Amino acid sequence: MKIKFIAIAFAISLALVPIYDNIAYGAESPRKLLSKIFLDIETNGANEDNLRQLKRFIGKHRRSDMVEEAVMKIASIYTEQKDFESAISAYRLLVDKFSESRDRSDSLYKLGYSLYRKGNILEAKSVLQSLATTENATVEAQIKAELLLTTIAAVTSSLNDRFQEITIGAVLPLSGNYAPYGERALKGILLAAGVYGEADGDSPVAVEVKVHDTALSEKSTAKNPMERDLWNFLKKEDVEGIIGPLRSKNALGAAKVAKRRRVPAIILSQKEEIAKSGKNIFRNFITPKMQAETLAEYATRALCKERFAILYPENPYGKKLASLFSDAVKKRGASVVAISAYEPKKKDFGEEFTELFGIEMEETMQGRRRVTEYTTTKEIDALFIPDNYATISQIAPYIAYYNIEDLQLLGSNGWNSTELIRSAGDYIQGAVFVDGFFPRSKRRVTHDFVTLFKEAYGYEPAIIEAEAFDATRVLLSGIDTSVEKSISIKDAIATMKPTDGVTGLISFDSDGETEKSLFLLKFERRRIVEIADPYNESIEKESILKLRPLEYEEDDLEELEYEEEDFTDMPMIGPVRPAFSL
Repeated sequence: MKIKFIAIAFAISLALVPIYDNIAYGAESPRKLLSKIFLDIETNGANEDNLRQLKRFIGKHRRSDMVEEAVMKIASIYTEQKDFESAISAYRLLVDKFSESRDRSDSLYKLGYSLYRKGNILEAKSVLQSLATTENATVEAQIKAELLLTTIAAVTSSLNDRFQEITIGAVLPLSGNYAPYGERALKGILLAAGVYGEADGDSPVAVEVKVHDTALSEKSTAKNPMERDLWNFLKKEDVEGIIGPLRSKNALGAAKVAKRRRVPAIILSQKEEIAKSGKNIFRNFITPKMQAETLAEYATRALCKERFAILYPENPYGKKLASLFSDAVKKRGASVVAISAYEPKKKDFGEEFTELFGIEMEETMQGRRRVTEYTTTKEIDALFIPDNYATISQIAPYIAYYNIEDLQLLGSNGWNSTELIRSAGDYIQGAVFVDGFFPRSKRRVTHDFVTLFKEAYGYEPAIIEAEAFDATRVLLSGIDTSVEKSISIKDAIATMKPTDGVTGLISFDSDGETEKSLFLLKFERRRIVEIADPYNESIEKESILKLRPLEYEEDDLEELEYEEEDFTDMPMIGPVRPAFSL
């Protein structure tokens, strides 16, 4: 009944839009209406209100000659605001819907420019190359396109043979369903290549990035097509090492090929033990084991918790983390008092809480009211729930409902969302969780990386961009060290001391598996705050422009707060703005 009511209300609201527009706009001509909106923008600056008016104008007067000018204004506003994702949507609309426009050449250039600033390098090159070779394009637009193509070439490879020193390969999905992930990783790789060597005050080391699209071979029915194509890529391109691939299904095949070709590879996959494939194979990405170990260490050592309960979903992610966390706390002398599983997407967790905490119910009379009181019979210091924020928002209120006090909540990286603050903020205060990257960290290396990335691409990086950036700089540092010490690149990486990367301290064990210090985070006063690395006093002093081994010193745990409250979610590929269309 509720769904039906919402549907009827929505239909009524749609029906009222034309009436509202007629009231708002009256009988004025499209030119006069657009003039008023433009005047407001010139007088008061671009804001949400006049942008909304422009979009409403486009929807109402889609057949008017003035629509193109309105879309161009929207595109230019988004470009000025460095909201390149929205600008791309607007420029695509101009290019697709106004193919005969005299401003088409300029729109094509600005589309290419916006794609470049957003980091869609391959698509930007395609658009700009098309413009540069189009006969009916304006001379001005073609010159600008050629200049930007030169800039892009300078970012991705050296144009001067005198300074060309290093060539590396990026093995990523750059087409198909996983292209958004591959594009994000490529941005991190290109940024790392572009700034490498600047810390010494010399000219940047020229790094050429050769790209191999793993998606091209995934549709093939041939036997091991990805391995065959990567073999041909490495045979053709003289790269000193590769970054990638991302997908677990490609990781083992890539490792086999890199081992046979004796090319160092840093795999960006969660597939554990992949690094055991060979001495020149390394893996750099957050894993369930890292999360369990980091959280257990902090909970037992810093928070002094001894009795744990685990509530987990019956899926591979939940089972794996529950098992690893149980082992991790027991290894540290603590105990797991209770453990319970639930079906994914479950809504009612009363049964699980009753079992976990041994809850007993007693009904009493308070005046004329019958009151139910709940008491727990098990002593539990902390509850670990390895699930995503949507489920946690449903589970957390049960703690207050059953009057469970002095309970420390612990979570995995699925908790990292401000949606959880909005939906269950009163129930998760003080909860601690881990993640592989925190873009608003006060660690100097992370802060500098985020600043550089936003300047280059116009948006805040997430974990894929950060892991790719770190992996690239580790590879480049290994190449430098191998030359300096006359050792192999794989040995230079394998013997690397713990190094301060943007995703935390990085080193590799004897199997080539990354050893990371993850980000410890906490919900506090309806904000996400960072719990600083207890072993790193130089948290605000190091620069990302040179990877530096760190000196360890024992120190008390210190909490860092980020003053800004406007946090955004950090899903793997980020929120996608819907494109508007005619």
